[in-house]
Amino acid sequence: MPSHIPDDALWKRKREEEEEEMEVTEELVADLTEMNVEQTRDGRSSSSSPETQQKPQQKRIVDPNPRDAKRRQPLANFGGLSAALEQADLPDYESSDDEGMIVLRESLAETNEEKDKEIAELRRLVGVLQDKYNTAAEELVEVRVECNQLENERLLNRRFIDNLTDSLDEEQKLYTKKCNALYEAEARIEEQAAELASLKGAQGSETQQLKEEVLELRVYKDTCFGELTRLKEENNALKASRQDHIVEAQNREIAELKEINQRAAALNEELKQVLQKSDQDLAQARSFATEQTRIASQAEQALKEERASRSDDAAHRTSRLEEQVTTLQQEKSVAEETARKQLEQLKANADREKAKLVSAHQLQIAELKSHAERQHEEVVQHLQAAAEHQHEQIVARLQNDHNNQVHQLMAFAEYHYRQSENERERLVRDYHTETQQLVAIAERAYAEVVSQRDQALAGVRSHQGHLQAIQAY
Repeated sequence: MPSHIPDDALWKRKREEEEEEMEVTEELVADLTEMNVEQTRDGRSSSSSPETQQKPQQKRIVDPNPRDAKRRQPLANFGGLSAALEQADLPDYESSDDEGMIVLRESLAETNEEKDKEIAELRRLVGVLQDKYNTAAEELVEVRVECNQLENERLLNRRFIDNLTDSLDEEQKLYTKKCNALYEAEARIEEQAAELASLKGAQGSETQQLKEEVLELRVYKDTCFGELTRLKEENNALKASRQDHIVEAQNREIAELKEINQRAAALNEELKQVLQKSDQDLAQARSFATEQTRIASQAEQALKEERASRSDDAAHRTSRLEEQVTTLQQEKSVAEETARKQLEQLKANADREKAKLVSAHQLQIAELKSHAERQHEEVVQHLQAAAEHQHEQIVARLQNDHNNQVHQLMAFAEYHYRQSENERERLVRDYHTETQQLVAIAERAYAEVVSQRDQALAGVRSHQGHLQAIQAY
């Protein structure tokens, strides 16, 4: 397992940290939604009409998103404002006929709907980013599996090369032993030749024979040394080529793995930046909602003061209320413009991050696809070579079988031809024999017919002679 590939525990820990960050982001989005709902509720309760004070109202504002009702908390978390509003004897503005309050109520409802839409869009963008991150993580796991497979193949190749090198070393040692034995034999033969050279007379022929054997052994020794040198050179060349090939393949694989890890780290960094940006935007949105809450509390305080001084002139009170409504509308428009700009900025950032992630994902997919295509081509070439070899073997076997069958058929045809020739000759002999017998029978029958004819003619002649004699008489 290469050292630059993180283990499963580190990967799981990073994954849990990122999931915790996503949960925090979702909680911030939920808090923002809760603040908008409570702000709408407070705005509606603060805009109730003074004419309905005599009737205690029990009507509550309906939650615009009931599915998230279980996650919402009372507004007491923001300074106890909700409890103060519930204890205060405020009129119900739901049924107020004042035109300014109606406009304020409608504008607050529209603002609430727009904020809900913005929050839903933010949730959707966060979900999309999470899905893309999960997809990239799964692809990274697949790449890690492929890297492990390549590492296993590299280890198998290294083991094969080591075994081959060991076998070549053993052969080299064996040839070295043989050469040493030849050296010793040559030394002994030379010693014997020296001893034989000192002898004279009858030992001359034996000495000459030993010299010839020495020359032959020297030639054989030179041949063995040449073979040993060739084997050494082939062994060194094989080692060098194998080592260079392995080093090159390892460097290429390590470079590819480093590049994949760098891209994965870049993707993680980009996702963290996006999440940090989302946290900042959510913090800005929360501060904006807090400011809106403060404005609403100021409006409530102004309404309380106005209710305390309701004995004053009605026209003066109406003018003050109109001024406050105008101020609130201006602040609302400014807040809407700020929220719209923030939303546009968030959308632009999300689009840019999405484009970056998509391009990186496509590039990684293209690289994986090219790697798979190369492996597929290698496998196809290997299978084609094996198929061609098998095809050649099958063709050779079929050709051999065909030749054997042809020879057998030719032998069988020759045998039947000889049989038919013998049968024909026998039939010809039988035909000639039967023909001769039939000719003899025909000749005998013809002779009998001729004799019978002659006898009949003789009888006729005698009968005619009798008739003539009778007539003459």
